[in-house]
Amino acid sequence: MAKISFDFDGTLARETIQRYATELIDRGHEVCIITSRLKSPRPLYGLKMMVDNKDLYEVADRLGITDINFTNLQSKVETVKAKDIDLHLDDCSFELQEIASDPDCKAAGVSVWRTPNWRNKCEKALRRLQ
Repeated sequence: MAKISFDFDGTLARETIQRYATELIDRGHEVCIITSRLKSPRPLYGLKMMVDNKDLYEVADRLGITDINFTNLQSKVETVKAKDIDLHLDDCSFELQEIASDPDCKAAGVSVWRTPNWRNKCEKALRRLQ
C-alpha cells in the first residue's frame, strides 16, 4: 500500500478531500498530514502567531490520522522524502514544484488548487505504484 500525505490548509481542510482521505485509509493506504503550519505559537516577523491548530487536530481525529508533521514554515519536500511518501496532495504550486524537481524525492505531487480532475490524477499515480 502507498504512503500518502496531505497538506492541510486549502487541501485536507476541504470536505471533499477529507472524504477521499477516508476512502484511501479504508483501502489500506497509510495517510499522514504534512503542513507548513507552526506547531506552536512563536514570534514571527515581529508578530505573535497565535495558531492553536484546533481545526487541524479536529479533522485528523475525525479521520483517524495520527501522523501529523509540522514543517514550521519550511518547505515540505524534506519531510516528504524523510517519510518516504509516494503521493502528496497540496494546493501550493511552489511545494509541488519543489517535490517534482528534487531528484531524491520519489513522491508524485498532485495539485488540488483549481484542478477539477485532482482525484483522477491521484488514482493514476496510485495505479503506477502497483
